[in-house]
Amino acid sequence: MGGHIAAFPLRVLQGWNGVAALALPDEYRAVRHVVVQGMGGSAIAGDIAAEAVDSLREPGTAGAQISVFRDYGAHPSVGPDSLVVVMSHSGRTEEALSGVEASRLRGAKLIVMTGGGQLGETARDMGIPIAMLPENGGPPRTYLPYALGAMLRIFVDLGIALPNTERALIDAVTELESRQPDFDASCNRTENGRVNPAKDLARALSGRIPVIVSARGLASAARRWKTQVNENAKTPAWTEELPEMHHNAIVGFEQTNLSDNLAIVLLGPPSTAPNSLHDRYAISRRILRDLGVPVHWPALSGETPLARLLEAVLLGDYVSYYMALVNGIDPTPTVPLDSIKAQIRRSTQNENHGE
Repeated sequence: MGGHIAAFPLRVLQGWNGVAALALPDEYRAVRHVVVQGMGGSAIAGDIAAEAVDSLREPGTAGAQISVFRDYGAHPSVGPDSLVVVMSHSGRTEEALSGVEASRLRGAKLIVMTGGGQLGETARDMGIPIAMLPENGGPPRTYLPYALGAMLRIFVDLGIALPNTERALIDAVTELESRQPDFDASCNRTENGRVNPAKDLARALSGRIPVIVSARGLASAARRWKTQVNENAKTPAWTEELPEMHHNAIVGFEQTNLSDNLAIVLLGPPSTAPNSLHDRYAISRRILRDLGVPVHWPALSGETPLARLLEAVLLGDYVSYYMALVNGIDPTPTVPLDSIKAQIRRSTQNENHGE
């Protein structure tokens, strides 16, 4: 798992380059609504891509709306002016598979992003363009950077994302690569004061349930943190978003006997956030500390909104990995998920046989 996480920056560009030859029909350029349909890392790649596209738009300009759909069938708003990107690396995700025919019946344009399997076969039979994802031998969540890079290139080619996306992505990846030594497993506190921020935060979160607080522009990174803490560290986690948190959730920490095992991670603020949102981060820290809840505010050094977003994602991947190691857990297996999938498959087979 450590090797998969370390390869994140390179894999983003591999995903971008991997769809260079993908030919899409001209009518795909007329879409006004994009839906990314998938589950887990596939869906989060859509979340991150949507925030990345938004971060590169000029303030006040409009563009195609990008939605992420984590369910069976078709997104309720899908129609002839929609592009649906159906994603599943294994090609077996039943929620994604159900979206192909349902979206097609509504007249949507379709792209399938997969490593093969039934989803790939269905797309070939229907003549749907396929963006093939490479094989890396890892679990599904390790394919996020490939999917993210591929999706951003598709969006640029269709005019959904601005042409400056490529330059911004290369610059952001270069920044990520420059940060890699700070996150590497060999980096600890040393005589010259060098610190691995991911290891330090993982130690601080060990034995606690993290609550990842973010704002628009980094909300997709927070979601990735949550799922990586779940799957790598085998630990519950949840997310909250500012400013909404200041209208409800902040009150929920008053019962100290219930919040003793929690820890807050303030992720952000986004570099483009207004001063009032910066204030809300600081206010959150003060209130929560006064309530006795540990608060951690990791520094994000990305020079652009996109660099900051990808840095936040990578930091969360490393923190979840080190949380697993601190607790003596292998981060890679996800036994309950495998069990659920096996039981669903058996149930489906029984239904097909009339049992």
